[in-house]
Amino acid sequence: MTPASAETRAERAPNGRFLPGHQVTLKAGIARFKNYGALEPELAEARAADLAGLVADRGGAAALSTAETALVERAANVITLCRLYERDLAARGPFTPRGRVRATTTGYLAAIGTLQRLLSTIGLERRPRQVDSGLGWLHRSDATPAEAEERP
Repeated sequence: MTPASAETRAERAPNGRFLPGHQVTLKAGIARFKNYGALEPELAEARAADLAGLVADRGGAAALSTAETALVERAANVITLCRLYERDLAARGPFTPRGRVRATTTGYLAAIGTLQRLLSTIGLERRPRQVDSGLGWLHRSDATPAEAEERP
């Protein structure tokens, strides 16, 4: 008996069903990252670069509303999820040995659809960053008379 099967047997009831709170199925997906550590360093770096790029495209962090920030973060997560799916599809292929479509394939297609909806909600065009020109005093109503005389 292997250690893995001993763990599995310990988490099963006498009738063969899993006991409440079992950990057997927590080896993939989000649970994998919660239980076995964070993303691999290269994926974490790619996610951070994607997030920074999306924020910069929208005019910087100061220009984003709370809702836009949430959408941009979700888009970066979905891009990372797509990368994970792409790795799995490259390693195992889209079909099982019996010719069925892998769950990875359908999950990847769903993630692509989600990413498309998120990006179209956020907006695909770039927004220029708002830069202070230093001439804000021209438009102030409380400018001193000396400043007012200098106005063109």
